[in-house]
Amino acid sequence: HAAALITHGPASHAAESGEATSAAGWREPAARGEYARAYELLQQPGHAPLSVAELLLAADAARLSGHPDAALPYLQRVVDDHPKDSRASLAAFTLGGVLMQQLARPREAEAAYAKARALAVHSSLAQDALARQVEAAHLAGDTAHARDLADEYLKTYPDGRRVNAVRRFAGLSEQ
Repeated sequence: HAAALITHGPASHAAESGEATSAAGWREPAARGEYARAYELLQQPGHAPLSVAELLLAADAARLSGHPDAALPYLQRVVDDHPKDSRASLAAFTLGGVLMQQLARPREAEAAYAKARALAVHSSLAQDALARQVEAAHLAGDTAHARDLADEYLKTYPDGRRVNAVRRFAGLSEQ
């Protein structure tokens, strides 16, 4: 998922000084897909996201503006502080993706995907999270754990969307 980044010169900063002082200043550019500007405004004092929607939007602004490490605390807050919110599983899944794909931290990603599964017991996200757990365990070099997770996936989702990928990452022959 690629995002166009919008940069602003010094003149635009002066013109937007009123927006920069507004507590909602970062949300509008983020909602428009202007992630670099949103991330810049988000760094200013008094711009801390509070709601689940704001935390998820702030995480998007950070990761889609080239600051994936800065997205982690926002996503973790959703998971930790709002586990009963229906979006918590998506936050955990996104956390796993950032850790695995953008930050090359597969061991931590595997734990985030496990959390996504725990929070999304009855959704298709649980299936995808388990498949990603297999991949993360494989990337972390934990072959035995990858195989155990693959066995669980194949038993739970024998006709799942990711059967072939799960078999491949677990070192199992495709059938």
